Amino acid sequence: MKKMLLGALVLSLAWSCSKDDSNPNNQVNNNPVNFTELEVSPTFDWKNTSKYTIQVEGVPTDMTQKRILQVLDGEQKVLAQRVVRLTEDNTIEFTAAAGLKELTVKCGSIEKKVDVSSGTASFNYLPEDDLSDLDPADR
Repeated sequence: MKKMLLGALVLSLAWSCSKDDSNPNNQVNNNPVNFTELEVSPTFDWKNTSKYTIQVEGVPTDMTQKRILQVLDGEQKVLAQRVVRLTEDNTIEFTAAAGLKELTVKCGSIEKKVDVSSGTASFNYLPEDDLSDLDPADR
């Protein structure tokens, strides 16, 4: 009887230490070795780029020459470039890395940072007036 009990104990230990199925149908493999093993939600968006639009507001001026307008990211990489007239409104559309919150727009000696909201930004050629030249009472 002791031998049977000892044999049953050894068998139960051996059975409990056996290797489990490596990927049963109801489990997700959290450590895939290659892309064929990768399991991704069907709603996952694989894109890492977004479309951006900058609305450029022209200004009334006698200057009719064309200038190069550049749109740059935070690392000063040129994302878009167009030849524009300062007097004309323009829409510049381009694709760049997703998640940009601020862009730099350059046109000749004019350089401004613009905020991006939902992929859209606005730019005009007028310098920002910080009112520093006014008497504090007039600000």
